[in-house]
Amino acid sequence: MSIWSFIFESFSKTALTKVLDDVRHYANHTIKLVVITGGEPFLQHIEHLCQGLIDNGFNVQIETNGTIYRNVPESVKIICSPKQKQNGYYKIREDMLERITAFKFLISATLPGYDAIPELGQLAHNIPVYVQPIDEYNEEKNKNNLELAIKLSLKHNYNLSLQLHKFMGIK
Repeated sequence: MSIWSFIFESFSKTALTKVLDDVRHYANHTIKLVVITGGEPFLQHIEHLCQGLIDNGFNVQIETNGTIYRNVPESVKIICSPKQKQNGYYKIREDMLERITAFKFLISATLPGYDAIPELGQLAHNIPVYVQPIDEYNEEKNKNNLELAIKLSLKHNYNLSLQLHKFMGIK
């Protein structure tokens, strides 16, 4: 083993222990779900983190863009929130399509490309779809985004996903 491998593995074990300690500290007996999101979680080697959380009694959910895959435990729920490029959405990996629990699409009545739901494999793999209006920090735009998300939900039998804390004025 090289010195760099040793340093990386030691740091990883130390970081993993610290994260698990922090989660256990802040969670109480009623919190059982840990959502790993922000940036692209699969850019990190999170397999051991997921297993550690599961071993400590937590359910784990990852929100990913679907372009990278890591072999996480089967019980981990994977939510795919696809990202756009100039002429559509990035392709979702086939191995991801086999593991995705649900798709979440962001909806905007004004941002180009966010006004409809493309077929990215959700129909072929019978994956549920959630639509969520984008918060554009503009009351009128947000109202239009919500109306469009509701319209799409009703028309295509999608699930409506709302960030309730924003409707309730909680920061």
